[in-house]
Amino acid sequence: MEFELKEFKRRSRNGLQDDLAIPETNDQVLDVTRGVGEYDAISNELELESHQFIHPANGNSERDLEANVPMETEEDFKLRKYFENSQRMAMENGGKPKKMGVSIRNLTVKGKGADVSVIPDMSAPFYWFASLFNPSSWKKSNGTTFDILHDVNAYAQDGKMLLVLGRPGAGCSTFLRVISNQRDSYVSVNGEVTYGGISAKEWKRYRGEAIYTPEEDIHYPTLTLRDTLDFALKCKTPGNRLPDEKKATFRTKIFDLLVNMFGIAKQADTVVGNEFMRGLSGGERKRLTIAEAMVSSASITCWDCSTRGLDA
Repeated sequence: MEFELKEFKRRSRNGLQDDLAIPETNDQVLDVTRGVGEYDAISNELELESHQFIHPANGNSERDLEANVPMETEEDFKLRKYFENSQRMAMENGGKPKKMGVSIRNLTVKGKGADVSVIPDMSAPFYWFASLFNPSSWKKSNGTTFDILHDVNAYAQDGKMLLVLGRPGAGCSTFLRVISNQRDSYVSVNGEVTYGGISAKEWKRYRGEAIYTPEEDIHYPTLTLRDTLDFALKCKTPGNRLPDEKKATFRTKIFDLLVNMFGIAKQADTVVGNEFMRGLSGGERKRLTIAEAMVSSASITCWDCSTRGLDA
């Protein structure tokens, strides 16, 4: 688009006149296509400069090596750009980000002692059925108890991460289970746990918004990786999607994103397997567990050593 300079005089606040030059178009019709092309060209140029800064051609990075900041790969850059665009489009479509904080005050959890703790086996359902006719076994505290957690206080702000560290047997898994509101396996849970001001009793209505991902990979061994993720996606497909986006299209897009992000695209039609059925390897099963938890899109996610055993 060609411009010509036209001089004019403007009266400033102090009463003086300033000579300015403004562009004047030859025609009043703007070339939108050319403007969009120039914008894309500038965007690509800035993206190239950013990539060259992160990955210098001569191998000598100007960044501070002592900062211990991991190098961002090209795949990470594309993935970050995809999530940013998806979040922006969701906000423009009327969506709202999920943010939920957790507050724990004076938390004390009591568990069963060794004299009443049993490992379930094939006969466990029969013992459970027989215990229904034994009134002495109706109480959870029938036997010795001990404090797994005692007077614990914690706070996790919305949008941030809380790291729980402790030696084996310190109660880290119990703490994460209680945060995800899984209390049935304990004798008693005393204290106050609130989710954005909502009590734990009322939070039971929103069970899918706080999940616990254990260290053990628990899946149906006869299902394939595709069936496992597709079932999870069918249960958690949001109703507020992008305009003209069908449920099947949304599930396919998220499935392709997850399997490529975790490097399990070639194993999509392989059965999950377990200790008795051959299927996915241990690392692939770990990545499937993480991907399945990400499908839930929960407001609060508790990870209990979910990456243990993964090299990358």
